[in-house]
Amino acid sequence: MHQRIAAPGAVLLAMALLVLPAWGADDSSESTGFGLGVSKVFAVDEFKGWLSRPQFQAGGGPGGAGAALVPQGRRRGGRYEARRWSRRHNDSAPQSYMLLKGGALHVTEDPTTTGGFFGIEMGGTMENVVQLGFSIDYFYHSTSEMVVLNESETNGLQVRVERTLSETVAHLVPVGLTMRIRIPIGSSAITPFISGTLSYEMLFLESRGVDQSTDPVLSLLEEKETFTGLGWQAAAGLDIGLSPMFGLIGEIGWHRSSPSKEFVLDGQTVDLRIDLDGPFLRGGLRIFM
Repeated sequence: MHQRIAAPGAVLLAMALLVLPAWGADDSSESTGFGLGVSKVFAVDEFKGWLSRPQFQAGGGPGGAGAALVPQGRRRGGRYEARRWSRRHNDSAPQSYMLLKGGALHVTEDPTTTGGFFGIEMGGTMENVVQLGFSIDYFYHSTSEMVVLNESETNGLQVRVERTLSETVAHLVPVGLTMRIRIPIGSSAITPFISGTLSYEMLFLESRGVDQSTDPVLSLLEEKETFTGLGWQAAAGLDIGLSPMFGLIGEIGWHRSSPSKEFVLDGQTVDLRIDLDGPFLRGGLRIFM
């Protein structure tokens, strides 16, 4: 009885001694008759290799209908080049710019009504052709009437004593949106452009010592008045590139606006408008950011 029971136990012990060394082996080997001779290291390496294979979208596969390889990026030296593709793609993204402009604006037919015309503009450039920006301009003009009370000389320098009888100062501040179309030509250094601006304009008018009693319209004005209204500008010019970041611009254009304010004249409400139409000429610095 005891001999019959011991015989099967000896067989199981022999099988365990045969299988366990093959299961724990570190090097790859051919499969034993029990199919357990493949090492763990070989299995892990096979799993890693499977992960590195190209993956396919659902509904497709090699040789199947609708197979589509998911773009994983081109490999070079074990690293994907998706970042380089992203940089090429971003070349068409909007590029920020800033313009600093200065020049002169001439209003009305009187040659003495020319004043300084300055501005700053910031916005974005799309495809290096269309520019959309936010602009703030400033026009300054002043007139005065003075009388010389006395003249003398000291150390070869002329000294005058003057008295201001009257003075008028105009501060015009247009705030608007600008669209500029850059026209590509053969030369990349010089780019012609045309532009248009729609603005909300504020005119701050100061009058000191002006005799307005004889004019019923001017008699309505206080020493300081504010006029408002819509206006626009149209211009054409050149952008001369000095470097990828800096350039010079020059433009000639036309400004049109008539800021107004309500007054009561002879018991009726009226609008008093000040015409500020005229040509301007400006130059400045362009900066790509």
